Amino acid sequence: PLEMSAKKPVPFLRQVIPVRKKVQRDPRFDDLSGEYKPEIFMKTYSFLDSIKKQEKEMVQKQLKKCRNMEQKEKLQRLLNRMTQQEQAQRKQQKLRERELTLKRQQRELAKQGKKPFFLKK
Repeated sequence: PLEMSAKKPVPFLRQVIPVRKKVQRDPRFDDLSGEYKPEIFMKTYSFLDSIKKQEKEMVQKQLKKCRNMEQKEKLQRLLNRMTQQEQAQRKQQKLRERELTLKRQQRELAKQGKKPFFLKK
Protein backbone atom coordinates (compact mmCIF):
# COMPACT_ATOMS: atom_id res chain seq x y z
CA PRO A 1 0.00 0.00 0.00
CA LEU A 2 1.06 3.57 -0.67
CA GLU A 3 -0.22 4.89 2.67
CA MET A 4 0.61 3.57 6.12
CA SER A 5 -2.26 2.30 8.23
CA ALA A 6 -3.52 4.57 11.04
CA LYS A 7 -4.59 1.58 13.07
CA LYS A 8 -1.64 1.06 15.38
CA PRO A 9 -1.95 -1.51 18.13
CA VAL A 10 -2.24 -0.01 21.63
CA PRO A 11 0.77 -0.86 23.82
CA PHE A 12 0.05 -3.25 26.70
CA LEU A 13 1.46 -0.92 29.41
CA ARG A 14 0.21 2.45 28.25
CA GLN A 15 0.74 5.72 30.14
CA VAL A 16 -2.61 7.16 31.28
CA ILE A 17 -2.44 10.80 32.37
CA PRO A 18 -5.31 11.64 34.74
CA VAL A 19 -7.18 14.79 33.75
CA ARG A 20 -8.20 16.99 36.66
CA LYS A 21 -11.89 17.63 36.65
CA LYS A 22 -12.84 21.28 37.06
CA VAL A 23 -14.84 21.88 40.21
CA GLN A 24 -17.66 24.25 39.46
CA ARG A 25 -18.61 26.50 42.34
CA ASP A 26 -21.73 28.50 42.86
CA PRO A 27 -20.69 31.79 44.48
CA ARG A 28 -24.03 32.09 46.27
CA PHE A 29 -23.38 29.01 48.37
CA ASP A 30 -19.59 28.82 48.38
CA ASP A 31 -17.59 29.57 51.53
CA LEU A 32 -14.70 30.93 49.48
CA SER A 33 -16.87 33.81 48.26
CA GLY A 34 -17.09 35.36 51.71
CA GLU A 35 -19.82 36.14 54.16
CA TYR A 36 -23.14 37.79 53.26
CA LYS A 37 -23.49 41.15 54.93
CA PRO A 38 -26.77 42.89 54.08
CA GLU A 39 -25.45 46.39 54.88
CA ILE A 40 -22.59 46.08 52.42
CA PHE A 41 -24.90 44.50 49.84
CA MET A 42 -27.38 47.36 50.13
CA LYS A 43 -24.63 49.97 49.78
CA THR A 44 -23.07 48.24 46.80
CA TYR A 45 -26.30 47.70 44.89
CA SER A 46 -28.15 50.85 45.92
CA PHE A 47 -28.21 51.99 42.28
CA LEU A 48 -30.80 49.27 41.61
CA ASP A 49 -33.39 51.18 43.66
CA SER A 50 -33.57 53.96 41.07
CA ILE A 51 -33.88 51.41 38.27
CA LYS A 52 -36.69 49.62 40.11
CA LYS A 53 -38.44 52.96 40.62
CA GLN A 54 -38.27 53.70 36.89
CA GLU A 55 -39.59 50.23 36.05
CA LYS A 56 -42.49 50.69 38.46
CA GLU A 57 -43.42 54.02 36.85
CA MET A 58 -43.22 52.40 33.42
CA VAL A 59 -45.55 49.58 34.52
CA GLN A 60 -47.99 52.13 35.95
CA LYS A 61 -48.04 54.01 32.62
CA GLN A 62 -48.60 50.78 30.71
CA LEU A 63 -51.41 49.87 33.09
CA LYS A 64 -53.20 53.15 32.37
CA LYS A 65 -52.86 52.73 28.58
CA CYS A 66 -53.73 49.03 28.48
CA ARG A 67 -57.14 47.97 27.15
CA ASN A 68 -56.76 44.18 27.20
CA MET A 69 -58.12 42.74 30.44
CA GLU A 70 -55.66 39.82 30.62
CA GLN A 71 -52.70 42.11 30.05
CA LYS A 72 -54.13 44.54 32.58
CA GLU A 73 -54.37 41.80 35.23
CA LYS A 74 -50.77 40.75 34.57
CA LEU A 75 -49.55 44.30 34.92
CA GLN A 76 -51.60 44.79 38.09
CA ARG A 77 -50.07 41.65 39.64
CA LEU A 78 -46.60 42.84 38.67
CA LEU A 79 -47.27 46.26 40.17
CA ASN A 80 -48.56 44.69 43.41
CA ARG A 81 -45.46 42.49 43.61
CA MET A 82 -43.18 45.51 43.12
CA THR A 83 -44.91 47.48 45.86
CA GLN A 84 -44.77 44.49 48.22
CA GLN A 85 -41.05 44.14 47.58
CA GLU A 86 -40.54 47.84 48.30
CA GLN A 87 -42.48 47.58 51.55
CA ALA A 88 -40.55 44.50 52.64
CA GLN A 89 -37.27 46.26 51.87
CA ARG A 90 -38.29 49.32 53.88
CA LYS A 91 -39.36 47.09 56.78
CA GLN A 92 -36.01 45.27 56.74
CA GLN A 93 -34.16 48.61 56.63
CA LYS A 94 -36.10 49.90 59.65
CA LEU A 95 -35.38 46.70 61.54
CA ARG A 96 -31.64 46.98 60.77
CA GLU A 97 -31.58 50.62 61.85
CA ARG A 98 -33.37 49.75 65.11
CA GLU A 99 -30.86 46.96 65.81
CA LEU A 100 -27.94 49.30 65.07
CA THR A 101 -29.26 51.97 67.44
CA LEU A 102 -29.78 49.34 70.14
CA LYS A 103 -26.22 48.07 69.68
CA ARG A 104 -24.85 51.62 69.88
CA GLN A 105 -26.75 52.26 73.10
CA GLN A 106 -25.45 49.01 74.59
CA ARG A 107 -21.88 49.95 73.66
CA GLU A 108 -22.26 53.35 75.28
CA LEU A 109 -23.68 51.78 78.45
CA ALA A 110 -20.84 49.25 78.49
CA LYS A 111 -18.32 52.08 78.20
CA GLN A 112 -19.92 53.74 81.20
CA GLY A 113 -19.39 50.52 83.13
CA LYS A 114 -22.89 49.10 83.17
CA LYS A 115 -23.64 45.45 82.54
CA PRO A 116 -24.63 44.68 78.92
CA PHE A 117 -28.09 43.30 78.16
CA PHE A 118 -28.26 40.74 75.35
CA LEU A 119 -31.47 40.10 73.46
CA LYS A 120 -32.60 36.52 73.06
CA LYS A 121 -33.42 35.12 69.66
